[in-house]
Amino acid sequence: MIVALFAALITGCTEKQHEAGASKPAGSNQPNRTAVIETSLGTIKFELLENESPKTAENFRLLAERGYYNGTIFHRVISGFMIQGGDPKGDGTGGETAGASLPNEINRTSPLSQSGYLRGLVAM
Repeated sequence: MIVALFAALITGCTEKQHEAGASKPAGSNQPNRTAVIETSLGTIKFELLENESPKTAENFRLLAERGYYNGTIFHRVISGFMIQGGDPKGDGTGGETAGASLPNEINRTSPLSQSGYLRGLVAM
């Protein structure tokens, strides 16, 4: 399932623990953070790809730490396709950044971008 969301009910962003032998993000000495979403149907965890989209990942982290997403809902659900959430208005018309507007960080030549939106991908 493609998960396109601003995020909802964020309970924390933590550093990801890499298993022995697992590679760290290219060009980084730090592991990526993991976001955790607690919902009435269970927990969703996803990795913030800080090398692929550093400003977007930082914006998400700052808003989550401020409690911005707490109590928000998934306002759009298309079974077998995607969910959207994280809008404080609950209808997809709200939302803000932690600071200045965000640039489009899509790098069309990156392997991640060229692979397309795969099952489980989270986008903003």
